[in-house]
Amino acid sequence: KVHGAKSSTTTKGKTSTTSSSKPGLSTEVKSNTTKKNVITGGKTDVTKSRYEDAKGVTTRKTKVKTNSNDEVKKTKKVIKTDFDKDGKDDKVTKKFTKNLKDGGKKIKVVKKDKINKTKVKMKVKTDNSGDVVKTKKVTRSGGRRTVTKTDAEGNKTTKSRRTLKGFLTGKGKK
Repeated sequence: KVHGAKSSTTTKGKTSTTSSSKPGLSTEVKSNTTKKNVITGGKTDVTKSRYEDAKGVTTRKTKVKTNSNDEVKKTKKVIKTDFDKDGKDDKVTKKFTKNLKDGGKKIKVVKKDKINKTKVKMKVKTDNSGDVVKTKKVTRSGGRRTVTKTDAEGNKTTKSRRTLKGFLTGKGKK
């Protein structure tokens, strides 16, 4: 049992907010907002949460767009982590998912890591059965930019080059 734990829920307009805290351990705040498009009949659900503990502060934001038939068209998830609680995010992960008309999906993931000074972008396209059609992965670290592409047959091509910062600082040489 955690002594002094508190939880409360408030509703203001279209936004519902839930706060919970455990003294000395963690604090969590969640809010949920739903907007309806009168013309198309679609909905947009936005969920935000902020979690703070001894390891740092993590914020999550999820945005889901649906059409009038409640079929999900787009989702966007953003996770930000601040380990030293200075207000600047140390790790940021963004994931975008878009449903295509033919039943496939386009997924884009962007990861930034300020601690290790790396940035990774990954794009994946799938068909309606869930099979991967093509992927593209771009990695930037140590003054180099590496691009790896894979097609439907599984053929991989990799290209690597120095970035402008790599030229100026002398990093990224093979």
